[in-house]
Amino acid sequence: MKKVGIIDNYISNFHSNTYYDLFHKIAEEEGREEYVISHVYAKLDKSPSTNETTDEWCARTGAKKCDTPREVCDAVDVIMVLSPNNPELHRELVEDAFRSGKLVYVDKTFAPDYKTAREIDAFSKSVGARYWSSSAVRFDPVLLPYLKGEGGRVESAVAAGSNVFAIYSIHLIEMLNTVMGNGAASVTCLSGGKNLIFKIDYRDGRCAFYHQMIQASGVPFYISLDTENERCLRLECSSEFWRGFARGLLDYFDTGVSYVDTESTIECIAVRSAMKCAMENIGTAVAVEGAV
Repeated sequence: MKKVGIIDNYISNFHSNTYYDLFHKIAEEEGREEYVISHVYAKLDKSPSTNETTDEWCARTGAKKCDTPREVCDAVDVIMVLSPNNPELHRELVEDAFRSGKLVYVDKTFAPDYKTAREIDAFSKSVGARYWSSSAVRFDPVLLPYLKGEGGRVESAVAAGSNVFAIYSIHLIEMLNTVMGNGAASVTCLSGGKNLIFKIDYRDGRCAFYHQMIQASGVPFYISLDTENERCLRLECSSEFWRGFARGLLDYFDTGVSYVDTESTIECIAVRSAMKCAMENIGTAVAVEGAV
């Protein structure tokens, strides 16, 4: 058994509960070593989403409540920095985790903006930290060939989904990054308000489109692809991406090798930052920071 530590804004949330369940199920079903969430730290004592306190969550799961992130880091084998809905806290919350020398996963959305993403990465390099970050949707079975570099070249793509930009935009952006790769140069907002549509232009002449219906909820993420052999595909994601992601996370804890490199993660944050700017300048191309 390996001990997993969680550092979070509030511990009772959809992500922490999902990881707790899936780590046990995957170990049991696949006969692999179990990773158990054993120690947790939360800035807030009560979850605003469930009203469950840290003490109550720990009583339910068997984890130990810690008073500081450092206490978590000292007690466990691997570390997860969550706070999925508050990426503005990640720069603070990764401090002790990165200094620990242990493998770290940082939950989506990696950073609130490109500048902070670069600061987090620079800090990781200064202390020799090993980390990665990703949207779980990259691990949906329909996207796995592209995640593993086996899907072939995609000439253009359209990613679509629903819900609020602040929390869910990263999923659509990382879906596009999974199939298109790095190289985004500029973003243009074609439609704002409750029907967000962006065009993303790439340095090599390709382009992709992003469509998010803000007022809707529960619409499955899907992506349409124009591939190099002139075959068009429409890939719809399902809730199975959570199991695929949890398995990928456990693989990382086992080997230290992640499926998503940090430059891809940082480019996705740069695209998201450009989108926020483009929403204020509809019809105008906004350069993606860091693009060369």
